[in-house]
Amino acid sequence: MQNEFQKRILKDAWKKETNLVFNLDISKPISSERDQQNLLQQSFQICRGLRKYVAAIKVNRPLIDAVGLYPIKQLIKEVKVPFIADFKLADITYINNIIAEHAFNVNFSAITAHAFIGSDPIQAMMKEFPNKGIILVVTQEEANSEFLAPNLIPLSMLAKDLGAAGVTVPSARPDDITQVRSFVGDDILIFAANTQGNYGEAVKAGANFETIGRAIYNAPDPAEAALTIMERIREAQE
Repeated sequence: MQNEFQKRILKDAWKKETNLVFNLDISKPISSERDQQNLLQQSFQICRGLRKYVAAIKVNRPLIDAVGLYPIKQLIKEVKVPFIADFKLADITYINNIIAEHAFNVNFSAITAHAFIGSDPIQAMMKEFPNKGIILVVTQEEANSEFLAPNLIPLSMLAKDLGAAGVTVPSARPDDITQVRSFVGDDILIFAANTQGNYGEAVKAGANFETIGRAIYNAPDPAEAALTIMERIREAQE
């Protein structure tokens, strides 16, 4: 059964015919209030141009650490797409829920957490915020380690058993995406971080969305770059 976040992001994706999620993880050295304002202005300008092409925007810690959490509330209000707080929570229940509450108070629609923290803190967060999306990190692009990679399937099964809104899997390993999809079924969204440029391959492998940042915000025209990537993902499915 879909929660409010899942319904909204899927509705936006369907209306715009897009499988693209934008990673707003830009940051610059901040040494003055003017630096903060310039970074915020850049973020607003980019996101205004992208809202026609993306199903959601994912905000990572570099931007929040640089400008603070509260200014993002106005960005969310203006851009009018679902925003995901990509905070990758991995603390005790009390701290996780405080951080999640801060994010949801400025109108984020979802938040990411590491699946490896286990069922108790994840369930507590889902119970506290039932209408928000809890997206679990089951593996990462640099996860060829003795911990995450061997536990891809157990962590995916945990996400399924808990009824998480989604999971994240890197697009660099499409076989992992296909494997995760076979275990979690169709009710859980798969977000695939794409830093490789192989646009569309993750969706073909079973992901719902490809999340892309630098290839868009470092482009001379971010909106044009987003449109091109959106179309390439769409073409890969034909």
